[in-house]
Amino acid sequence: MPIITILLYAVAIYMIFRTMTMSKRTKKNRILIDAMHSIQDEDVFFEKINALIDNEQGLFKGKAQTIKLWGMVYHQRLIRFQEVLDEINVDSLMLRDKNGNISIQNDEDTFVYLYLAIPEMLYSNGNLEEREMMKEKLKPYEDIMKNQIVCALSEAMDRCFEDRDDKGLGFCENLLSGEYGGYVYSKSMIGLYKSIAATQAAKIYADNNETEKYEELVPMIQDFAQSGIGARWVKGLHLNIPTALDEDSEDEEEETEEVNEETEVSSEETIAEPVEETVEAAEAEDAPKEADKTENKEDAE
Repeated sequence: MPIITILLYAVAIYMIFRTMTMSKRTKKNRILIDAMHSIQDEDVFFEKINALIDNEQGLFKGKAQTIKLWGMVYHQRLIRFQEVLDEINVDSLMLRDKNGNISIQNDEDTFVYLYLAIPEMLYSNGNLEEREMMKEKLKPYEDIMKNQIVCALSEAMDRCFEDRDDKGLGFCENLLSGEYGGYVYSKSMIGLYKSIAATQAAKIYADNNETEKYEELVPMIQDFAQSGIGARWVKGLHLNIPTALDEDSEDEEEETEEVNEETEVSSEETIAEPVEETVEAAEAEDAPKEADKTENKEDAE
């Protein structure tokens, strides 16, 4: 048999295998999203999410456990918070290549919940003890995550909430101006990160009575507040920004769709080839340039 024919057969088999893998992953994501859409019905949500946890292993088990933790904070069922938090295997959410380099881009949406969404909700609800538990859980990953935007934004958020240093304003302003070269992130997430940074910066401007800078961010925050996760951030920071969402029930329905549409998109885009992208400070937001694999590894080390 000619070598070219053998190669074509090999490529065909590989494509079929990858298609089946992507299809299986997409189906699991849809099941997870369906569970999250039931967040308002406490009993139904926990029944669905517990079934997922019982039937999954590895990455999807970690995703489901993280979403369960989010639901526990939402419904203020915090008696077993530490127990469920301890059960999450953060390592299972990371990819390691043959050289030992670590990437989260195949599951970055879950890290948004671990580093941003759950801590923000805990802060807004006054659950400071549980928020410290989250920080302790993630502390062993500081070196691994230090070049990830999701981690850097989490640190800026901590400085804002704890009224430390510059309250995280410097990083938020750099992120908004496009000065985040060297940081690693998924392209599909950068808009969400910038919206969160704008909201955090607006909080600091409001506290400092910097009205002009605050007003410049209002249109961006209003757009962000049309989603459930944005409305929650605005409400949690006590910003006087009119939103189109009226009640928590509507907020949470939209929040589930907002972040988990990112889950579905980012998972489908990255399952074949995880994206690690760095952007030079001068690059425009609307036209980010992908770095090659060598540059990505250097940035992540």
